[in-house]
Amino acid sequence: MGIIFKKKETRNRLFFAGILILLTIIVYLQTDNFNENEVKAKYYEIISVVEKLYENHELVNGMYSNGDLSQIEDVRNYLEPYMTEVTVDKVINDFFHETEKRLVYASEFQEYLLQMRETDSDYNYYEVVKNSILNPGLKLVTAEQIYITKENDVITAQVMEESVYFYDENIEHFHYKRLGYPPEDIITVNFEFVEVDGAILLSDYYVKTFSEEELNQT
Repeated sequence: MGIIFKKKETRNRLFFAGILILLTIIVYLQTDNFNENEVKAKYYEIISVVEKLYENHELVNGMYSNGDLSQIEDVRNYLEPYMTEVTVDKVINDFFHETEKRLVYASEFQEYLLQMRETDSDYNYYEVVKNSILNPGLKLVTAEQIYITKENDVITAQVMEESVYFYDENIEHFHYKRLGYPPEDIITVNFEFVEVDGAILLSDYYVKTFSEEELNQT
């Protein structure tokens, strides 16, 4: 009888151990799993959100600012649903300069608007924004060009030296040429996301463009 009870006890332990291992595997798969399409949707959402930072230009005391987002807390409140606190600070540092009374645009964005006002020419717009998260080419990237990976808790949406096309150089596109757009540009993008309280937030970003000549030289 003692031997039978021991066998039953051993089987029960093995049974419960098996259940515990199975539950551990299920929990691991659930926490490690992520939806690539959801991450790609976040990529496009971030681009749309950031575009509004450089709109509604307002000239006050010789300096341009965003008429809707002229205070640092306005920008923080606007960006925080989409980015971590560190990334919000990075965006603010990239695009704005804080004065005593308001946020004004950072130097390169400020100088572009001041030059456009003085010369009535906006020929160098693309030159100003091309290596920033404001690059209009980011939204022309197709979903197939975005490569999604996950390492530890960081999900990365990456675009590696992909071509984006603004217009056909054989057809007249005065508007794009006037703004300094090339017919085609080659772009690398790196968006890193983390999950915070169930929300996917941008935790870092990098944007760089290359001409064909630059790529051939590397």
